[in-house]
Amino acid sequence: MDIDLKKKNNSCTQARGGVVNLRALAKDEQRMHTPDNRAIVKPIAQKKYFDILPRDRRYRPVAEVTKQETLVREKIQEVPAITEEIEVIAEIEKIENVQFFNEKRSAPDGCNFLREAERTRQEKLQPETRFSLPRLPRGENYNRKSLLRFAVSSFMVPVLIFTFSFAQSQFERTGKVLGDSTSAYNNLKSAAQYASVADFAMTGDNFESATLNFAKARETVEGIGLGIGETVANLPIDTPLSTAQNLTSAGENISLAGKDLSDILAKASAQSDDTALLGKLIGLEENMNNASMHLRNASANLEKVDTKYIPADMQEKIRMAKDTLPAVSTNFEKLAEDYPLISEMLGSQQSQKYLLLFENNSEIRATGGFIGSYGILDIENGKVKNLSIDGIFNPDGQLKEKIVPPMPIQKISASWSMHDANWFADFPTSAKKIALLYEKTGGPTVDGVIAITPETIKKLLAITGPIEMPAYDITITTDNFVAETQNQVEALYDQEDNRPKKILADLAPILIEKVLQVNANSSEERTAQLMGIIRTGEESLQEKHILIYHRNEAIETMIKKRGWGGEVIQNEKGDYLSVIDSNINGYKTDAVVEEKIKLETEIQKDGKIINTLTINRKHLGGNEDYDWYNRVNADYMRVYVPKGSVLLEASGNTVEEYNPPMDYASFKIDPDVAAIEKTIKIDSASGTQIFEETGKTVFGNWIYVSPQEEVTVVYKYELPFRIDFESQSKEADAYSAIIQKQAGDVGNDYTATIKFPEEWSIAWETGNLQNENQISKKLDRDMIYGIVFVKK
Repeated sequence: MDIDLKKKNNSCTQARGGVVNLRALAKDEQRMHTPDNRAIVKPIAQKKYFDILPRDRRYRPVAEVTKQETLVREKIQEVPAITEEIEVIAEIEKIENVQFFNEKRSAPDGCNFLREAERTRQEKLQPETRFSLPRLPRGENYNRKSLLRFAVSSFMVPVLIFTFSFAQSQFERTGKVLGDSTSAYNNLKSAAQYASVADFAMTGDNFESATLNFAKARETVEGIGLGIGETVANLPIDTPLSTAQNLTSAGENISLAGKDLSDILAKASAQSDDTALLGKLIGLEENMNNASMHLRNASANLEKVDTKYIPADMQEKIRMAKDTLPAVSTNFEKLAEDYPLISEMLGSQQSQKYLLLFENNSEIRATGGFIGSYGILDIENGKVKNLSIDGIFNPDGQLKEKIVPPMPIQKISASWSMHDANWFADFPTSAKKIALLYEKTGGPTVDGVIAITPETIKKLLAITGPIEMPAYDITITTDNFVAETQNQVEALYDQEDNRPKKILADLAPILIEKVLQVNANSSEERTAQLMGIIRTGEESLQEKHILIYHRNEAIETMIKKRGWGGEVIQNEKGDYLSVIDSNINGYKTDAVVEEKIKLETEIQKDGKIINTLTINRKHLGGNEDYDWYNRVNADYMRVYVPKGSVLLEASGNTVEEYNPPMDYASFKIDPDVAAIEKTIKIDSASGTQIFEETGKTVFGNWIYVSPQEEVTVVYKYELPFRIDFESQSKEADAYSAIIQKQAGDVGNDYTATIKFPEEWSIAWETGNLQNENQISKKLDRDMIYGIVFVKK
C-alpha cells in the first residue's frame, strides 16, 4: 500500500517542531522504494537506528533525535581502534544516513523536498501512454487543436517504428553482454585454477582475457545507453543500465588487479640461484600500486550496484563481493602505501643491520622470553649478506660497565646485561636498551632489533620440513624442536666448551636459509611454501611471536601502525589491561603453567567504575620427563592498568621485602629503571608494589606456584574516569577497553563481564560482546571492545 505523502506535506511544519513517529516514517520510506517507485530517493538505513534506541524513546521530537544521533556518533568515534575488525565505521555511516534524512526532512525547504518526492512518485505511478492514430479531420470545422493532434500522431509513427527497431537491437546487445560476461567469468575461474597450481603464466593470460571480455561487455552496455552509460552510472539513482555498467567495470578492474597480483606471485615464486626470497620482494612497487588502484576502483564500482537488478541466483555472490572487497582493497592499499618503507627495511636504499633476539617463552619475560641466543643479520637489496648467531653470554662477558639491575632481577643477577634487558613491557624501550648494551660490549650499531620466539620457528619447520643435525645425532622437527633444543642447552652441551646455546647457533642459519631461498622442486611447491611463510610471518607479528623495532622514525611509525612493534598502547579515555609475567629463576616452567584471566567491570549509578581482576595460574608439571618442567614457577607479575587507577584490594600474592644483594654505590644507575622505581609505593594491606611505567599504573607482586598446584590472584581497583551523565547536555557516554596480550604468550583464556545500572541501555556495542555483555575468548592477540550507553 502506497503512502499518502500529501497528508505528510500538509503537516510537515508540525513534523519539524513536534513529535514524530520515527518508525512510521521509516516504513513510509521503505514503501517508497518498491519496484514501482524506484526513482524517488535511495533507501535510508532507518531500521538499524530503531534497533539501537530504547523502546520508550522511539517516538520523540526530531530535534532531540538528531541531538542524540550526534552524541552517539561522537562517543563511537572516541572508541580507539587497534585492528581493522571493529565495525565502527559501518555503524557511523548508518547513523549518518539517518541524520541526512532528518536534516532533509527538517530543513526550511523540507516541504518542497516532500512535495518533489510525491510528484515524482505520482509520475512513476501513471499508466503508460497508449498511442493510436486519430481520424484525419475533414471539412472546414477542424481547429488548431485537432491539427496539433494530427501532427503529433504523425510524428509518433516513425518514432514508434524506431523504438521497436531499437528494442530488437538491444535484445541482441543484451545477449552479447551476457555472452562476454560469461566468458569473462569463466576466465576468472580458470585464472584461479591455474593460480592454485602455481602456473602464473596461464593465470596472467586468463586475467588478461577476462579483462578484454569485461571491457567488451562494458562497451556494449554503454552502447545500449546511446552513449550516456557513463553519465547514468554516476547519477545518484539506481537503474538496470547503471548496475550493468558498474558490474562490468568492477569485473574489469578485478581482472586487472588479478593480473598484477599474478605477476607479483610469479616473480616471488620464480626459482633462481642468486636471488633470495627477500630480494624478490623488491622492485614490485609498480605492480603493487596498480593492483591497489584497480581494487579500489572495483570496490567503488560494486558500491554503486543495486542487487535488485541482479538475477536471484547471483545476488548473494554480489552481496558478498560488496561486503568483502572494500576490506581487501583497504588492506592492499595500505600495503602498497607502506611498500617503499618495507623495501627500505630490506635494504633497497642501503644495507640494514639487525640484532636478532631468540627469546624462549618457556621462561617467559616481558617481550617474549629469556634471551638465550642472539644474532646479527645484514641485508642489502633484499639479500642476506651476513648471518651470525651466538650465545648471549658471550657478548655479556665483554660488558665492562656495571649497571644496577631492576630490583626483581637482582635476585638472580648482580649486574644488568643484555640477557635480562628485555625487562620493559614496551618493546621499543627494551629494544633500544638491548641495542645500547650491545654497543657497550663492543658490538656495532644496529638499524633495528627483531625478537623471535620458538612458536615462529615451529611454524617455519612445518613448512621447510625436518632439519638433520648430524653433529648432534638428531633430526629437528616442528614437534620436537623445543624439547630437543632445551635438552641440548640444559643437559647435553659440551661442559668443556661451555657453550650451552651452540645448537641454536648451528640450527638457525640452516632454517633461515631454507626459508629465504624457497627452493622447492616444482612451482606449485614453491608457491605453497611462499604462502605458508607469508602466513606464518603475519600470524607471528599479530600474535607477538615476532616483534620489530627500527631506528628510522618513519619505518618505526609504520611498524607501530601495523601492530608489529609491541608497544604499550595508550588509551587515555578508556580502560586498559595487560598482565605481564617475568620468570625469575623459575626454570622452563612457563611451558607447563596455564593462566586464566577474568575481568569484571562494574559501572555504578554515579558513573564510577570498579574493576575486579582475577588471575589463576595452574602448574601442570611435576611428572614430566625433563626436570626443568617440574620446578616451582617463580613469577614477578606486573598488571598494567590506566594511569591514576586506585588499588582497593589485592590477594593471592607472596609478600617479599626488597634487600639489595650487594653495595651498588659504584654501579651506574639506568635512567629508565630509576624513573620507574622512584614512583614505587607499597600497599600496606597486601604488600603490592604500585608504580608508574609507560603511561600506566602498575601493580607488581611475586607469584609462586608449585607443580600440580594453582594460585589465584585478585586485584580490585577503581578506574580514574567515570561514565558521565550528570551534565544535562550529555545523553550518551562510552566505555571502551584495550586488552594487550603479553609477547610470547601462546594465548591465555580471557573472560570479561560488564555490569551497568538498569536505568541505562546500550546504544551501540562492538560485535565481540555477547551473552549479556560478556566476552570469552583466547587472548592470542590484542583486542578491544566498547559500549555506548544512553539513559532510558
